Amino acid sequence: SVVDAMNGGADSCAFFVSSLLVIVKKASSMHGTIESTLKDLKRNDWHAVDSHDLQPGDVIVWEAQLFEDKMQEHIGFYVGKGRAVSTSMQEGCVIEHDALFDGARRITEVYRSIKQDIEEVSVRSE
Repeated sequence: SVVDAMNGGADSCAFFVSSLLVIVKKASSMHGTIESTLKDLKRNDWHAVDSHDLQPGDVIVWEAQLFEDKMQEHIGFYVGKGRAVSTSMQEGCVIEHDALFDGARRITEVYRSIKQDIEEVSVRSE
């Protein structure tokens, strides 16, 4: 029997976020829930930051809202200039949108990786 683990896309946001973070080696494994995604982030040196200090690359968790008869949180990434990316149940794919969903959804948590990707640049004089 086939099981739709993503519930037709309604539960795909945690999988999107965790999968991308696994690819860039910022999380340990892919997850189907926001709760398990956040536990993984905390184990991998991510920490909560103030939602008024958003920086590109931050993971955003939005408040739970009623979707198809159950309350669901949402998770995605902040990309800068008041914009975020996350999965869209209506579009069936990842979309860029206003970080506050044009005032329709409040940010409840923001996480930032402690380990910054710093490239050392050496300058050699000739």
